Amino acid sequence: MLLQNSQLPNTNFTNVAVLAALSGISDIVPTVLGAPSPQVTTCGLTGSTTYSYIVASLGIAGQAPCVAVTITTGYATLSATNYNNITWGPVPGVMGYAVYRSAGGGNQGLIALIAANQLQTPAVGLFGLTSYFQVQDTGLGATAASAGGPTGNTTGCVQMQSPIFSLGPVFEGPAPVAISATTGQTLTAAQFLNPMIVRSGPTATFNDTTPTAAPLVAAFPGVQAGCQTQTMYRNQSSYTSTLVAGSGVTLATGNTNTTATVSTHLWWIVFTNVTPGSEAVTVYSLGTFTF
Repeated sequence: MLLQNSQLPNTNFTNVAVLAALSGISDIVPTVLGAPSPQVTTCGLTGSTTYSYIVASLGIAGQAPCVAVTITTGYATLSATNYNNITWGPVPGVMGYAVYRSAGGGNQGLIALIAANQLQTPAVGLFGLTSYFQVQDTGLGATAASAGGPTGNTTGCVQMQSPIFSLGPVFEGPAPVAISATTGQTLTAAQFLNPMIVRSGPTATFNDTTPTAAPLVAAFPGVQAGCQTQTMYRNQSSYTSTLVAGSGVTLATGNTNTTATVSTHLWWIVFTNVTPGSEAVTVYSLGTFTF
C-alpha cells in the first residue's frame, strides 16, 4: 500500500539496491522526477472566471507537481461544450500524471489520473508539441472541497506504509485479508485499506460496500487532504462483484466498478477532505486484470 504526502513522515528503505535487485525493478532506486510544464486554454465560450491547475508527475515514491498555471478568461459554468483544456508534454521516467484543479469553478482537488501510455501524437503538434497529454476540465472530477494539489516534490525517496523489505527475498507486512461471506458485505476500514482483499464465498452476483469516509480518514492519524493510497481486490468467487460507495465516499466518474470472476481490481484511494464531520474520499478504478 502506498501513502503519499509531503507533510507526512517518510518510511525510507536503507538499501534500495537490494530492493531493486530482488524486485526486478531497476527504477525503484530513488530518483527525483521532473515536473510537467502544462498550458491551459479555454474552449467554447470564454468568461471572466479564474481557473488554476496543477499537474504532477507520479513516480513509485511520490509526485512532482508543477507550479500552478492560471487563466482568467474561463467560462463560469464548465461543460462538455465550454471547458478548459490542460495540455503538457511527456516527462521522462514517470508512471503517470495527476491533474488537480486548485482554483475556480466548483470544488477543488484531483480531477484526473493519466497513465504514461496515454500519450497523444497528432499530425500537427499542439503548442509546438509533437506529442502531448491532455485533460479537458468540463466541471466534473473533484467531488469535495479539498487541497488543490501537492505543494512539494515528494519523489526522491521510497515512501511506503507496507510491506517492509527484509534482507532476504521476503516481503513482510499485513497478510491479504480473506472474506468468505456468501453475500455482499460492508467492508471495514482495515479491510478496505489492506494491500489486498481476497474475496470468495458468494453464491450469486454480489455488491461489496466501502466503509464510510470517516473511519477511512481516522485510519491514518495526521492524514492530509490529497494523500493517496491503493488496494487490490481479488474476486475468486464464481460471480461478478460490484463495489458500492459508503457515505462520504465517491466512486469517480468513468469508473468500471465491477470485478469479474477470477479477476483482480486495482483501486486508487484519494483523501479529498479530512475535516472532522466533513470527511470525503474518492476512489478511482485503475482497471482489472486476470491471473
